[in-house]
Amino acid sequence: MGTILPTILLKNIFLSSIVAIFLIWCFIYLLKVLILRLHDSYSSAFWLFGVFIPYVNVYVLYLILFKGSWRYIDASAISDNISH
Repeated sequence: MGTILPTILLKNIFLSSIVAIFLIWCFIYLLKVLILRLHDSYSSAFWLFGVFIPYVNVYVLYLILFKGSWRYIDASAISDNISH
């Protein structure tokens, strides 16, 4: 029994470190996606700090979820000017 316990402990340490690395990777990827979305809506990435401030987080959610892309707005404005 003395040799089984270190093996189980080593497996737990290995699995928990793999899970921790995966969670950190997911967190970094989520931050990347949120920052890209804020830049796409022509907003600063510093708006992510507003998620932790009450009432400001509603506006940040609007920026992330509902505000249109500035590229789409510019393209439609250009095509409107060309057609007239």
